[in-house]
Amino acid sequence: DAQAIEVRYALASGIFEQVAGLVRGRKIAFVIGPDLLDFPDGEPLLDAVINLAGKTSLREAAGVLSRSRLFVGNDSGPAHLAAAVGAPVVVLSGADDPGETSPQSPRKRLVYLDHLDCISCVKNVCPLKEGQHMQCMRNITVDMVLSSAADLLDPSAH
Repeated sequence: DAQAIEVRYALASGIFEQVAGLVRGRKIAFVIGPDLLDFPDGEPLLDAVINLAGKTSLREAAGVLSRSRLFVGNDSGPAHLAAAVGAPVVVLSGADDPGETSPQSPRKRLVYLDHLDCISCVKNVCPLKEGQHMQCMRNITVDMVLSSAADLLDPSAH
């Protein structure tokens, strides 16, 4: 159902334009579940992105993730699968409770806005209106994610 997708989809909307300049010289596999119908299966997203949405079985997705240098995404099935196969994970959390639901991994960084009153509300549909709507995910910046990824990939650099 479309409302249940809201929390999972909020960050993905528009993120490709922000990331496009950061992926030069790298290949990125975009792995999401087939329930996110706004992303057409296998359709090109960016030159550097391989869109595997709806094109892999669970086993194939595990294979792709096991060869990944890093997984970045929200607290979702693919995040748990990436952690289970040993990939380092950067998990973006909003409505979920990262202490309770995030993947179990020693190679994990959590990105969430713990200063928000509504953080970890555990709602599939955000009840807030206008400027505050989905702020738990919309206000996570690319810089926050990149910093967590850099720390995870090279902890000695900080």
